[in-house]
Amino acid sequence: MKLTVNDGHDNSTPLIQTVEVYPIMGKQLFTFNNLSNSEQTNIPFTFASVFKKGGVLQEQSLSLKLANEQIIPLQTNIKALHNDNHSIHHAIFSGFFPKMSALETINAEIVASTQSSQPEVQYNKGNLSSNPNFPIDLASLIDSHWNLTIDITLQDVTYHVNAKTLLLNQPSTHWLQGEVVNEWIVAGHFVNPNNEIHPHLLAQLAIRVYGNLDHIRTSFTIENGSAYTASPKNLTYDISVKQNNDIIYSQNALNHLRNTR
Repeated sequence: MKLTVNDGHDNSTPLIQTVEVYPIMGKQLFTFNNLSNSEQTNIPFTFASVFKKGGVLQEQSLSLKLANEQIIPLQTNIKALHNDNHSIHHAIFSGFFPKMSALETINAEIVASTQSSQPEVQYNKGNLSSNPNFPIDLASLIDSHWNLTIDITLQDVTYHVNAKTLLLNQPSTHWLQGEVVNEWIVAGHFVNPNNEIHPHLLAQLAIRVYGNLDHIRTSFTIENGSAYTASPKNLTYDISVKQNNDIIYSQNALNHLRNTR
């Protein structure tokens, strides 16, 4: 695999590096850390893994086996199969830890659900079991209290992105689907008060919803990399990101290099 790096400056010279990729073989161990100084309960998690050809079959029910032999049920979203069209190459896993002590580290491995005599841990789904909308759907997310907005001020003009507006008006990808977590990915342009789009900047949002809106995590990416727009250039702007009207990130004079995100 070749990795090409460009620092965004006009006089830059691309660095091309060849990287060898090795498949993961044998037993796969995963480590989870509670970074809090207090005990946490009903903790959602999501992680991804790759598997060797023939190692894990798509029809297998998978769980997370802890070092103490406890079994955590997993939501499995398969993203790629090997060329045998039968075994999993890449998948994303989600679940809940019932409890983690302060600063606790948990070691675990993915196993077929039958590989333990211990009963599966029953995690608390909050109000989910009594809610007819469980698991959550996109319409319920849009109708909820949650929202995220991004404001960018560039040359005294403010450009704006509203997550719910994008979800209502742009096609989205239902990236994770299941009982534990659902995630939607959506992208759109920044617009000014006259509803004119910025020619270079694009926002991409990933909204991950655990349970019935009990935990909502949003990641955002701002791209300055339109391949079909004239005069690509570095941009300097002030940015403010709000979730439910609370500022969660802000920075003045952020230098965003061209052809980067």
